[in-house]
Amino acid sequence: IHLFVYFLLRLYTKCDFRQINPSKTTNMLLTTRQKRQKLKTEFPKIKIQNEIIHEVAQHKVLGLIIDNNLSWSQHTLALSKKISQKTHQLNKIKHFLNLETRKLFYTANIESNIDYASNVWDSTSENSLKPIKRIQKRALKICLLKSKITAEDYKLISILPLSDRLKFNKASF
Repeated sequence: IHLFVYFLLRLYTKCDFRQINPSKTTNMLLTTRQKRQKLKTEFPKIKIQNEIIHEVAQHKVLGLIIDNNLSWSQHTLALSKKISQKTHQLNKIKHFLNLETRKLFYTANIESNIDYASNVWDSTSENSLKPIKRIQKRALKICLLKSKITAEDYKLISILPLSDRLKFNKASF
């Protein structure tokens, strides 16, 4: 993989219109955790303009956090933190808004973050999805000003539970 990346970098640097900045460039060995543990040799360091390109364990690309184990746990953790902050904001202003406006806030600030590139990361483990499900449920409780939420409540507010939302997004794609 390193040699392939090196080859791509060499091709890329030969283009007249772009030059790679070695101080802003990183590399990552993408493989499963199990295969990483079985590696016996260390790959040679990649150099550009005589500077060693540092290897990273994760990298954010277009809002998606990709890690070197090909899991989405880091991305779903960051997503749950982001929607948790938005849920906290909704909780602070809930008494000043009517149901329609609370739902609009939910759709614009929470559901949109869940939907962003969900077709890419929705294959993550069920364990990684638990925090997002829990926060979504909490946000809906705040929207409806209820302490418990039922399946009927999802229908009332016309919002799909997380697993159904992810399936809908995949089907729409």
